[in-house]
Amino acid sequence: MNALMAATALFGIAALSASATALAEVDIELGKKEYEMKCAVCHGPAGKGDGPFVSQLKAGSSDITVLAKNNNGEFPTARVLSVLDGRTEVQAHGPREMPIWGSVYMSEGPHDQLPKEREKYIDARLRAVIAYVETLQEE
Repeated sequence: MNALMAATALFGIAALSASATALAEVDIELGKKEYEMKCAVCHGPAGKGDGPFVSQLKAGSSDITVLAKNNNGEFPTARVLSVLDGRTEVQAHGPREMPIWGSVYMSEGPHDQLPKEREKYIDARLRAVIAYVETLQEE
């Protein structure tokens, strides 16, 4: 019976690990799509700050491939999240009247969900973008 329980536990751990990996892949793919639709116009397809709308920005656009490099090799997930959801202002993103992605996702999201579920929806989309941006970091 012990061997059966151990095998079941191992199978469960393997399944959780596989589903976490699959979820990460889905998140990064969603993040890539979100990035291409919403971020690349300013930050560029590779995140170098050379998007086609960069000339429209007063302060230009930042090279987001060096976020980890400029943070002692650690990707600043919390800071990026606070910029994307609007808690931290970024001069190039303009004043508060300009849409912040957390607000945009709130307006685009499923309107029949409870507030807590909508927050999860918004958080998942923002974290997907962050996961993708993390893949753009220079070594």
